[in-house]
Amino acid sequence: MIDARTYAVLRDLVRRESRSLLQYVGEAFPWTSPEARDGLAQLQKLVAEERQATDEVSRFLFRHHLMPPYLGSYPSDFTTINFVSLAHLLPLLSDAERRSVADLERDMSNLGDPEARGLVQKVLDMKRQHQKALDALAGAQREPALR
Repeated sequence: MIDARTYAVLRDLVRRESRSLLQYVGEAFPWTSPEARDGLAQLQKLVAEERQATDEVSRFLFRHHLMPPYLGSYPSDFTTINFVSLAHLLPLLSDAERRSVADLERDMSNLGDPEARGLVQKVLDMKRQHQKALDALAGAQREPALR
């Protein structure tokens, strides 16, 4: 049986990760030059992996007869990044991923169920890898110089 505190943590995790900046960008179409298309493909892979991880947490809740949260809409301040370049987005995504890792680290201390802890640890490990990947992508994708 999942205790109320663990349920609250998992519910918040699903909502937060489903409405993250990375997921928003995954539904948007950042501008990329032909040379940067590989970076966009890598980013889309990260988006898909994080979506799958969040779906796994939702399935965990269902298996324990608990409802995942209502997701709601993305934060309205995300709309200010529409129609910008991938090079501009990557540092923002890297910062958001860093905050997400910190949130997950805090979440770990509030999980009483060992199976839930293992699941969240898996998400946390993936997000740490994604943080490194986003940092590398941000370093490789520089804004083109204005002439």
